[in-house]
Parts: sequence; C-alpha cells; structure tokens
Amino acid sequence: MSRVRVPSLPPLINSGMSETANFESAQALFCAIADKVGSNKIDNVLNLEKYKTYSDFRITNIKIIDEIFDKNKIDVDVDRKTIEKFLTDKTSWYISSVKIAVKLIKDLATEIDNDFADITKPGYQRNYIRGDKDVVGSIDKLYNLANANTRINIELMKIPAFGDINKWSPADIYYASKKAKSSIKSELSESLKKTTYSFPDLNTFISKLINSGDLLPLSLKKATGVVKIVPVNFDMDVRTKMIDGVYPKGSKSIQGGLWCSSNQSVKIGFKSFKKYPEISGVSSVKKEKAVPGIPKEYGEPASKSELDKVPSSSIYVSVSGSSSRNTEVGYIQMRHDRSNGSWKVDYSPSGSGGRGGSVVSHKMFSKLLNFADPAVASEFLTAFEKGNTKYKLDLKKLEEYKILIRKLNVDRKKDPKLYGISLFQNPKRTSYDYVRGELSSIAVTNKVNDILQKWFMTNNIVDKDKPNKVDDFIRILYRYVTSRSETSAKFVIAK
Repeated sequence: MSRVRVPSLPPLINSGMSETANFESAQALFCAIADKVGSNKIDNVLNLEKYKTYSDFRITNIKIIDEIFDKNKIDVDVDRKTIEKFLTDKTSWYISSVKIAVKLIKDLATEIDNDFADITKPGYQRNYIRGDKDVVGSIDKLYNLANANTRINIELMKIPAFGDINKWSPADIYYASKKAKSSIKSELSESLKKTTYSFPDLNTFISKLINSGDLLPLSLKKATGVVKIVPVNFDMDVRTKMIDGVYPKGSKSIQGGLWCSSNQSVKIGFKSFKKYPEISGVSSVKKEKAVPGIPKEYGEPASKSELDKVPSSSIYVSVSGSSSRNTEVGYIQMRHDRSNGSWKVDYSPSGSGGRGGSVVSHKMFSKLLNFADPAVASEFLTAFEKGNTKYKLDLKKLEEYKILIRKLNVDRKKDPKLYGISLFQNPKRTSYDYVRGELSSIAVTNKVNDILQKWFMTNNIVDKDKPNKVDDFIRILYRYVTSRSETSAKFVIAK
C-alpha cells in the first residue's frame, strides 16, 4: 500500500517552523483521506458544512482516521496526538487542509495533467513525500549536481549557482508513483557518471515525470478562500507575459509585465536614522535617576516624541502589473536583519497575506542588482560589508550589557516606580532589541539605503511601454525569489 509521508524537518528554530511541520503533517492526513475515499465520495466525507471543526469531523470519521494511523498510511515527524490537537486548536488550518485535499483530488487531472486522472479512484494511488531518501533525497542530489555546473549556470542565469534549492523548486511535498521512484534512482545513477549534468537535463527529466502523471512537486500555502492550484513554469509564454510583458499581434501597446508603480503605496525613499538623545536606561518618567552599570549610549530616548521620530529601516518599492504603472500587484521590501546581520529582501504579492519569496544574502542581492546596474551593485556591496563589519563590532560591545539591560525590563515589571515605565512598549521586545536596532540603522541602513534610494529615484524614469533600470531589477528579482528563472523547475502551488 502507498503511504502519505512528511518525514523529518530540520530542527525547529521558532514557532513558525513548528506550525509548518504541523500543517504539512495535517495536510498529509487529509490527502490520505481524500485518496482513500476517492472523488465520488469526497464531498460527503470532506464536507465543511457538515463538519465545521476537526472535532466534528473526527466523531463521524474516526474509523478512517484510525485506519490511516494504525496501518501507517502516513509517515510524519509529528505524532498523531500533536496533529489532532493542532487541527482541533487551529480551525483555520483544518479548513485549509480539507479544501486543498478536495481541490487536488477533483481538479488535478483537468487543471494540471490528465495523466493524474487515476487519483480520483478510491484507494491509495500515490505517495505524498517530503524528505525521504528515494525521492526527495535523490532529487536533492540531482539538484546539487546541476547547481555545481558553473559554466552552464553562468551561461543561462549569469550567476554561478542558485543560493537556495527553493529558488529552483519550492516544492514542500512531492506526489510520486512507484515509477517515479525507480526513474529518479536511475537518473541519479546515470548523472553521477557525467561531468556535464545541468539544470536543462534535470528540468527535462522532472517535466517528463510530471507529464506522465508520475510526479507532482507541490508547494503548499494556507488556503483562506477558494482554493487554486497554479502551475508554475509550465508555459513559458505565460511566464514571459507576466514578467516582461508582450505585444499582442497587431497591437502597439504592451500587455502584462512587471513595472515600478508611478504611485508608490509606500514612497520609495528612506529618512536617515538619527541617534536620539538618551537617558541612561530610563524613560522620561525618571529623568533624574540613571541605572547603574548601563552606559548612556544604551539608554532610552529622552521622550516619546523623540521615539516617534525614528523612521522605518526598510525601503519599499511598489510593483505594478501593467505599463500604465497605476496598479499594485505586490511590493519589494529591503532591510538589514539585525538578528543575524544579513541583508533580507522580500517580494510580497498584494493582498495575499504572505511573502512571494526572499533573498537573504547580500552577495546574492548584489549579483541580481548587477544585472540592472553593475556600478550600483558594487557600491551597495562595498557599503554593506563595511557597515555590517562595524555593526558586528558595535553589537559585541552591546552584548556586554545585555544581561543588565534585560534585567532592567524585569525590574520595571516588578516595581515601575523604581526606574519609570519604559517608552519601549512592545511586549515582545526589550530595550536591548531597540538599542540593537539603533546600532543597525546607524552603521548599515543609513549608508546602504541612501545608495539604493538615490538609485531608485534617479533611474525610475516613468516611460510607458519602455522598461527602465528599476523595472529590469524588479523583473530579475521576481524571477529569482519566486522560482521563475530560466533554470527553475516546474511545480504546482496549492493555495
């Protein structure tokens, strides 16, 4: 019998990762249920009107749930108790899991490839797999072989390698047949004998397995409304129209494409962070009393008005989906990540409630920016590395007072009269976090964002139908972070 599998994930580093593991395990459960019952009975079994919560669903369908767990129809790194508690506590994730499972079994064959039609039959037709040795492990090895082919990568992508496997394919789960397993094993065996294995080879191989209905790379998003299954990189013409735009036959106007919006929802630009006048460790409530052991430069702003003057540390660029430039389909956010000293750039689709993709390396960002303007890319790289070196030295000095600063927050909660009420009122952050942010802004953001701001403002020449350097940068970044570059693989998004 086939099984639904979501094996071990990397060590959890925060609650977000834990929720991801729980959601993917829950999704595996409901995909197994959908496979078991088939499309003819799916509306009766996975019915959100009848079963509004997981608890409701469980009462009636406990036998099939027991069968899946007792007969090992799923193999996940989250135990049954945790999965069921997650689904019980997080009704929105229960609803999402049901909606995606129903959509896949009903429409995968008609919307992706009719060779997946056998999924509609009752029983377990294929496996949902993540992290296993035979499928995902072998695909990882094939990816590493292709990514090491520097000559072909530079020829096709103009960069020596992907910085992240997710930029090639962001699949969370692979839906694989027995034939796919054996084919992938053979492909790996043959590729290891070659010195010229490349992404064109790998992508052609993956494409054939998708076309035959033996493999489905599936990227999962939380479903909050009507579920869509979106094929990505299946049609190059569709991709070209969405990113670069096309001229329809007989038309002088370009359609589609990504452009810098003429009306920025968040104005391109950045106001330099100016170090506010501080009082050593105290708020304005107790101006006369400093905190022993904490230097003045690590104190709080002198007043609420000084705190309110602190600008954003990010640059935002609004992206339009037409050459009219008067609509927004998403935005780019660029910022210094204070926690690890990296440069983080996100693309977020408008209204999606989530990111479309990220770059978390200043070197990769510089390589992408280099496509649009080599001079500013070099200037950015130099400024960032110099500023980040200073930031890390400043942070090392701050670390000496970390315990004292955090103790101050505890003391204030015990006795607010002792040192006054902190002006920093975010319960998830301490004075230490704010001071660290100040050091980051002064050492890195002020320098780097000033360079980028001038470049964006200088090169964002609004000319209908004619892309400028900023438009070029937007398209290059979008291709990379959303896994839509020339060497990215086919995959399907379920959302």
